[in-house]
Amino acid sequence: MGALSVDKARDMLEELRGKIDEVDRNLVHWLAERMRLSKQIGQVKRSAGFSLFDPEREEALLKKLVSINDEPLLSSAVLRAVYREILAASRSLQYPVKVAYLGPPWTYSHLAAIYLFGHEVEYHPFTSLDDVLNSVRCKQSDIAVVPVENTLEGSIGMIMELLMEHDLYIVRECYIAMEYTLAGTVEKLGDVKEVYAHPRALNQCRIWLARNLGKVSYFECSSTSDAAKLCREKAGRAALCNLYAAHFYGLNVLAERIADHPEAVTRFFAMGREKTDPSGDDKTSVIFAVSHAPGALYRALEPCARHEVNLCRIESRPTKRFKKDFLFFVDLEGHETEDHVKLALEEMRKDLLYLKVLGSYPKALPEQPFSINRESVRSEMVGTDHLEGRNDGTI
Repeated sequence: MGALSVDKARDMLEELRGKIDEVDRNLVHWLAERMRLSKQIGQVKRSAGFSLFDPEREEALLKKLVSINDEPLLSSAVLRAVYREILAASRSLQYPVKVAYLGPPWTYSHLAAIYLFGHEVEYHPFTSLDDVLNSVRCKQSDIAVVPVENTLEGSIGMIMELLMEHDLYIVRECYIAMEYTLAGTVEKLGDVKEVYAHPRALNQCRIWLARNLGKVSYFECSSTSDAAKLCREKAGRAALCNLYAAHFYGLNVLAERIADHPEAVTRFFAMGREKTDPSGDDKTSVIFAVSHAPGALYRALEPCARHEVNLCRIESRPTKRFKKDFLFFVDLEGHETEDHVKLALEEMRKDLLYLKVLGSYPKALPEQPFSINRESVRSEMVGTDHLEGRNDGTI
């Protein structure tokens, strides 16, 4: 487009804005119609005794929308972000959803929960993974969102033991890119005197910090959100945190994307009290224990090979429950109700000391993680409405 005169440009802007106004009117109309239909669906579910929460339907819908989108100006990330909030608003008309996560607010666990369920949800932070899972078991919450593994550091804490102990099922999974930001009360890097961070954040940004900061003092915190909060209390402090935490606590962003391994992601599970139905593109996770004997693991997994069940991941660790034996965490492709998966699990169970199916759920891709920076969070008021009138990190 060549250079335009001022009058011509004004006329074109007026015409284009008029078209956008018409599109917005149509969007409001159809969004309202969708809300009416969602409310009716909730009434039908309730009268028939069906489960109101349908996570596999939500994920299947998102995947379908992404697959039919052929508009280059509408990226998959933007489409999912928009519909994430539409689904959350629709769900809120059917029943209030309570989601527990490892707090305080604006940790990566909190962001994973928002990514999965949107802002129109009642979020409750807890101080331990055990408390997060217990809140669902005791029906204090509907869903628990917990970190499971990091691509650089493996499983998170004692998560496998906790998944064994709690009678809950995986209903969703997601992957969050570990994008660290250095933010603080100073205006430039040279003014940073102290850095606050979670130990994992310090480890994953170690090279960048050594190259870009002089002699500073480092202090470990229980979470990236706590690090950001502490930085408000004294000049000269900076925190390794995410963009949401930086803006929520009013910090200046000094540097973005400073992780030494920017490809690192953390996997999260959403846990519920009920199993999910097949979505058409599922994964099944199991935990099992084998005896400490030659060939035990081979014999345990042989039914998967015989029934052509593909293994996505396998990890082992010692367990307190079975002395001298190991727990194995395995991801299988397919839903546990599919014939070939069902047969493989039945045969595995016959020869194992212990086997627990943690759940079958819509599959997410680690190579397509949720990126905080990609969604261009820039407002200092991000998330503040969401927390108004609610607790500040403890329940």
